[in-house]
Amino acid sequence: MRVLLLTATAGEQAEVAARLDDAVLSYRHGRQRRHGRLAGVPICLIETGIGLVNTAQALTSELCMDLPELVIHFGVAGAYSASGLVIGD
Repeated sequence: MRVLLLTATAGEQAEVAARLDDAVLSYRHGRQRRHGRLAGVPICLIETGIGLVNTAQALTSELCMDLPELVIHFGVAGAYSASGLVIGD
């Protein structure tokens, strides 16, 4: 199973990136990508940039080149600790 993981910023993906085995850093269309394995599963981790347009462009670009079996977009949605936001806002 190939998995594509998307985040807007490097900070959102730092914990996952640190756990990738055999990680290889590359760039496509100016976007940072890391390939590696997480618990033996092939992972492509992409920093899309902030906003829906950036995410759509990064995802479309990736899907044109490769079709993963699973796509997960995760992050903090702007709720950094300094934002003052709490769960439920």
